[in-house]
Formats: sequence, structure tokens, C-alpha cells
Amino acid sequence: MPISGSLKDRLGCGRKRVTSRRQDNVIRRQHVRDRTSPATKTAAATVGTHGRPISSQTVINRLREHRIRPRRPYVGPVLTVRHRQARQEWCQEHRNWTRAQWGDESRFPLQHEQLFIVFLAA
Repeated sequence: MPISGSLKDRLGCGRKRVTSRRQDNVIRRQHVRDRTSPATKTAAATVGTHGRPISSQTVINRLREHRIRPRRPYVGPVLTVRHRQARQEWCQEHRNWTRAQWGDESRFPLQHEQLFIVFLAA
């Protein structure tokens, strides 16, 4: 290994890893088996070296080393079948509306001329 004189070339440089190589492989296998599990769930199930818990960021970093992207939990409204049906019915009723039927639109310029906020009249 060529030595450039930088600190990165020194052996043992940097912070000690919270997980061992074996634990890194366990984390990777868990995510390969269940791609839908978030990193927080894996972190809660994995104990690091010396019995210390690991953070979800550690799990994300270990997966990134293996070029695996963890799932991010969906944050948004939970749509039931009834909600989806109601949305579809609303869209079907309003699909042929003209611009005049939608009402007046008021445009308010923001800091730049290209950005506008559009408020629909009720």
C-alpha cells in the first residue's frame, strides 16, 4: 500500500466501529431477506460490540457500504379502499370541467417573478 503521508494511511486511525464485520454481514442479510424493513427496526434488533445498542444511522452506513439502500417509511395519509374509491369518483365527476367551472384563480408573486402561489376561490 503506497504511503502518501496523510492521516488516512495510518493504521487504527479514526473512531472504533460499533459493529464487527460479522454483525455487518448479519445487518446486510436481514435487509436482503426483508427489503421492506426500515433501518430503525434493524437497529433495534441488533446489538453492537460490547453490548451497546446501535443507531439507525449506523445501519444505514453499513448498508451503504454494501450498496444497499434501506427503505424509508412512508409518511402520509393512510388511504383505505373507501378513500381511493371516493377520490376516483370525485375525479370522474370533475374530469370534463372547464377552466371557468373551477373558479377564479388569484396569483400572488413571491420574491422572484417566476414563482407564484395560486389560491383557488371557494
